[in-house]
Order: sequence, then structure tokens, then C-alpha cells
Amino acid sequence: MPTRDVEFGLIVSTCASSWQADITWATVAEYAKKAESLGFDSIWVMDHYWNPYLLDYYTFEALTTLAALSEVVHRVRLGTCVLCNTVRHPSNLATTIASIDAISNGRLNIGIGSGWGGNEAKMLGIPWPNYQTRLEMLEESLQVLGSLLTGKESNFEGKHYSLKNARIGPPPIQEPHPPLWVGGTSKAVQEIIAHYGDAWLPEAVSSQVLRDGASNIRTKANGFGRDTEAIRIGWCGGAQRGIIESNQQTVEKEAEVIFKTNWWGKPVSTYFHTIEELPWIIGTPDGCAERVDGLVKAGCQMIATGFKKFPSTEPLQLYAEKVIPHFRHKK
Repeated sequence: MPTRDVEFGLIVSTCASSWQADITWATVAEYAKKAESLGFDSIWVMDHYWNPYLLDYYTFEALTTLAALSEVVHRVRLGTCVLCNTVRHPSNLATTIASIDAISNGRLNIGIGSGWGGNEAKMLGIPWPNYQTRLEMLEESLQVLGSLLTGKESNFEGKHYSLKNARIGPPPIQEPHPPLWVGGTSKAVQEIIAHYGDAWLPEAVSSQVLRDGASNIRTKANGFGRDTEAIRIGWCGGAQRGIIESNQQTVEKEAEVIFKTNWWGKPVSTYFHTIEELPWIIGTPDGCAERVDGLVKAGCQMIATGFKKFPSTEPLQLYAEKVIPHFRHKK
């Protein structure tokens, strides 16, 4: 397998589930420290107020968690995969982003999308516009964030947001601002990324979908006069859906639990019928490396995954020892 440079992110689970019903801050912090020690490049957290798949279980708030993690781990970058744009005003979000970037000494990635957890929002009394409106809000938010995060005075007049002689401070350490990784897979989202995003961060898509989307984004970005190669391409899986085991029999046993859990309101088995079809990093070390290689060949530059056996660090160790080295340039 050819050696290629690719960044490896770890999605640290911050929400309880039917197989991990008790998550504490100490557990999250220790897991993050272990990942950093093993050579992961970044740590990512999901953005929910409750487990969106299993509403009986709670989760830690994303941005608060990243601020705290910035004092626990000192090398890795920190990111969200991805923030739900509709639940925060971009002006408030910009201030939070700038603060965390300063606290972390310029290590913040901001993953953001239009949002999909309508049931969660309605349960908590948070307004939930239709999809087209959420797309409009995302497009405007990216413009507001891109402007405010420079630290300069900003004015903006949109359909959903407006700024008048607005500024925040202190500005973030990263210039011109922390990178904005935009989630979502639709053509409409891809056009928004091409115009205003710094990177694309789709969830659990195939190598072919990733390749086609990256090509479309860069074609559109060229039409907007942007440097197409400056737009990064990422991929993220679920916080507790990755599986890496030494033998195939154990992989199959662990995957059965995944098939029975809910995804988009229905059991995973509704959408996928075999392990090969599951759109996550799942398999033996060789099998996981093959999946990563497929994504890298499709143009992926950052791959973030979480593991079902959280908080056990055994999968991290196996992944770090048997998969990541295939994709590091030899010094």
C-alpha cells in the first residue's frame, strides 16, 4: 500500500448510549490524552444537546468541551463535527470561536452545517426552520463568521442576519480565522462550500461520493475565482461506530450491535445489509487501512473516526500502530 500524507482525527464520544450509559468528564479527558500520546493529529466532538439517535441519553456541550480539552491536550488540533448552525447566532458563535482559539493557542477547527436533528430541537423548544431556510442561514453565517473573525469592523445585511459596525475581540490567533469545515453532502451545500468554506467535512460517505463531491466543489470554487487547492477535503465517521479488531470474527460480532442501533431514525440494517456496505472505518487493521486508502485516493486529506469500544483505548492503540503508519511519510 503506497504511503501518503493524511491527517488522522479521533472523534471522542461525548454522549452516553445504550452500550455506554455513563460518560464522565474524566473519561473524555483521559481518552483525549491517550489519543494525543498515540500520534493522532486532531480531536473532534459532535454538537448535540442530547444523544440524537437515542434520546434517553445525554451529551456534553461541544464548544465547552473543546475549551476544556484545550487545557488537557497541548499538540492536537480541536474541532467540531459538526456544529448545528441554526441553534447559535453567528455573532455569538464568532465570539466563542475567537475565545477558544486564543485559549488553545490557535488549534481550533470549526465544523459547521445546516443541522439535521429536528426531533432533538423540537424536544428542547429550539426553532427548526425548513431545509431551504437552514441552507440560507448557513450561507449567511459563513459570511458573518468569515468577516467577524478577522477582528475588523463588519457590516452585513442578509435575509436572516444583520451586522452594523460590529466587531469582536480579541480576534482569534489563526489568520485570517480558524478554518471553517462545512458538513453536508447535497449539491446545494457543496456550492456554499465552494463559495465560502475552507474545507468540506461530509459524514460517512463512500469514496466515490467523496471524489465526486470534491470535484464539484473545486469546479464551483474555480468559478468563484477561489484557489481550489486551498479547499481541504475531509471525512468523518460516527463517534462510536468505528470498529477495529485483530480478527474478522470479532469484527462481525461487534458489527451486529451497529446494525441494530438507530441511524436517521431507523435501525442501521435498514440502510446497510453487510459489513462491506457500512460507511465507517470497520474491519481488521488491514481492512481498515484499505478503507482509509480508498478515501485518500478519492482526495481525502483528513479522516476522523471514533470507535464503538469507547472508552477502551485498545482500538486507538491498534489503529495507531497498524493503520496510521501506512499513511505517514518516512522521515
